[in-house]
Amino acid sequence: MGKRNFVVSKELIDPNNHVGEDKYYNIGLKVLWQMNKESGMDKVFLEEEIAPITFNSEITFFKEIFENEKIEVDIKIYAVPDNLKRWTRLIEIYNHKNQLSAKIDSKGAFFNLKTRKVQAPNKRIINLFKETDYAYY
Repeated sequence: MGKRNFVVSKELIDPNNHVGEDKYYNIGLKVLWQMNKESGMDKVFLEEEIAPITFNSEITFFKEIFENEKIEVDIKIYAVPDNLKRWTRLIEIYNHKNQLSAKIDSKGAFFNLKTRKVQAPNKRIINLFKETDYAYY
């Protein structure tokens, strides 16, 4: 499973003394790009000049998270079966009690970095994606 631990730092805390609304998205993406780096996806995206682009995201909040909490971030990316250029992503963030704190649902596609247009990923990207612990297809 695409799970990683994360410790909440002071810069993620808002005036209400909990993680700020926008910071949940930052946490989720920071962990996602850490996972991409671990798997080598970040380099392959640049080499192949094809990378993911997000069209929309929706965050639902459930429980507060506070400074210095050790939290868990669970990421699942689903390839759309009839059109491999599109994907959906679910990021779930759990507090130190393992309670769901926030859920981020996103939809996007793969994007050619030269033509700036949506396109299906090539076999190299697909094969590496299938080897990650966050891929569901």
